[in-house]
Amino acid sequence: MAAVTPTTDRANVSRSGGAAVRYYGTGASNTDATLTTTAVAEHHKQKLSYVSVNYSGAATQSGVTTGITSGISSGYSLTLNTGSSNAQTTVYVPSTPIWIFPGDSWVITALAGGSVTAAIVVVVEEH
Repeated sequence: MAAVTPTTDRANVSRSGGAAVRYYGTGASNTDATLTTTAVAEHHKQKLSYVSVNYSGAATQSGVTTGITSGISSGYSLTLNTGSSNAQTTVYVPSTPIWIFPGDSWVITALAGGSVTAAIVVVVEEH
């Protein structure tokens, strides 16, 4: 499993008083990729808007996993969603608001079999 170093974009969202934050990165060819966002800063919180993973070609994989790594302890970390096996594109949009707090982070795991890469995007609203 190889860590994907996320690039981060930020845009103010005036109506909600927060900011839209996008984390993104691409894994190496034929390598299982994990993108872990920067931990939420003190006095902030984040709400998940969506996660998308697009493979560069037909992928042999068991499903993209979206989860939370807890800043409290590993006992509070959890998996939110696992996408369909072998899907070239996976999009996860939560049906109810999911918030994380200081020290927590989002973690996306995209398993990649074959000579494909996985482009991972996480968009959150930060307050």
